[in-house]
Amino acid sequence: MRAPTYEMFNYNFRPAKAIERKIFLDVLKEIYGVSPGLDCKYIGFGSVFFADFKMIHKELNINTMINIESNEDDKKRFEFNRPFKCIDLKWGLSTDVLPTLDWRGRSIIWMDYDDKLQISMFDDLDLIFTNSAPGSFYFFTCNSSLSKYENKETKIYEPDRFINDFDGYASPNLKPEDLIGANSPSLIRDMLIKRISRVLDDRNALKEKSERIGFSQVLNIKYRDGAAMYSFGGYIDTEENLVRLAKTNLKKLPFVRNNREMIDLRSPVITNQEIDLMNSYLPHSEKSFMTLKKLSFIPNDEKMKYFNTYRHYPYYAELRS
Repeated sequence: MRAPTYEMFNYNFRPAKAIERKIFLDVLKEIYGVSPGLDCKYIGFGSVFFADFKMIHKELNINTMINIESNEDDKKRFEFNRPFKCIDLKWGLSTDVLPTLDWRGRSIIWMDYDDKLQISMFDDLDLIFTNSAPGSFYFFTCNSSLSKYENKETKIYEPDRFINDFDGYASPNLKPEDLIGANSPSLIRDMLIKRISRVLDDRNALKEKSERIGFSQVLNIKYRDGAAMYSFGGYIDTEENLVRLAKTNLKKLPFVRNNREMIDLRSPVITNQEIDLMNSYLPHSEKSFMTLKKLSFIPNDEKMKYFNTYRHYPYYAELRS
């Protein structure tokens, strides 16, 4: 059994993850405002750092919070690190815990898996989309690598093995290139969209038109803080309310994506002095920012990464007593 990722990575110092977390919060603020109300709960995997729980509680004033954790051997550590008493620690696999939850009222759900794609993740999706109340938000993250389906001798990916493992979820027409690292996030998205549509079709089968539930994609992100990760998310509501949502300012946020287009959160490798200098010229148009003479010594690739992420870029500092 491999060690949990919180024993390998400090979640507080993963820049791309931190950027993603802030983007997630901005989307939630645009949808729910300052506070979504007392009927809204947050469900997630907080690890021992509880970074997303701290953010959601402080910024959205959500007081009903459920942390799912399978590593029961570390109960004392989780209980010690729990930052707020309103966080309810639920022990077990998500496939076992999710069916036991009270799904009345709206939920913000972040299924932030460390693992590579598994059938159990779709089992969780089925339950969430069958039970989530209108006005809920679903966010999904997993390791996007499908390297286990690469033939180690020929270096060619074998879609037949993938299709066999995900029978009924994956298209039978997959090609080897669909499984490579550059394309695997799009493949995973297509599988999620297909499954969500099927679950909602079943849920809506006997409903009146005004009561039918739909899903509107809002986020489509890939990033890397070591492992290649993919995140996908959107809003669950009545189809009528989703039409109104499409007319809000949400679509004007620069990181919102409602199709296969994907944001690549590549965090720059730059110094604090370079950050301060670039900040002094931001906001700016992309073309003029990239051609500023006073920034010419900073590599263009790093400048572009910072230009695309500066509003959410985390700041780290060492404090000495």
